[in-house]
Amino acid sequence: MRNPAFVAALLAMMVVGFTAGCAADAPADTEDLDALSDEIERMEEEKTRLMEQAEAQEETIADLAEAAWDYRLAVDERCIPLDGEMHVPKGDFDVVVSERLPLHYDRYTQTLNQGRLQDPAEQVTLLSEDKLYKETAGAGTVVDVPIAFLFRDLGAGSEVEMRISEALQRRLQLETRDIRIIVGE
Repeated sequence: MRNPAFVAALLAMMVVGFTAGCAADAPADTEDLDALSDEIERMEEEKTRLMEQAEAQEETIADLAEAAWDYRLAVDERCIPLDGEMHVPKGDFDVVVSERLPLHYDRYTQTLNQGRLQDPAEQVTLLSEDKLYKETAGAGTVVDVPIAFLFRDLGAGSEVEMRISEALQRRLQLETRDIRIIVGE
């Protein structure tokens, strides 16, 4: 796919080259001038159409690259509900934010990576840091766990609160950015 700016520049050069070449011929009558004017107008319309087409293709590619990535926010391997609130039976649990690229094509790695959320650690803010036992980060491959929060020995009724980024919320299709995990009694 060509860059829209490249296409526009190429068409502009064609129009300029066409008009400059024709100026040397110096048409004698108005019919020739009208035909030349019509041709320039047609080329401008074609340039606009090509630019719009290139922009639409870029948007489609960006949407496809984004859709290729699979994100998950889970507590002990159970996905967070749409309302962002989850009850756990015991005070030992793990919260995992994972990303996965189910299909991988070396040829399209750069394009697909454009759809990936940047810096997984920045996608989740732990609001209950005092309850955190340990935080781990994955190796950054396309199939592992980018970040995990481990909680241990939390008492009944304890709550862990997190806030996720708008981008992660959209990818997870959650109704809220605020995540609340409540330890059962």
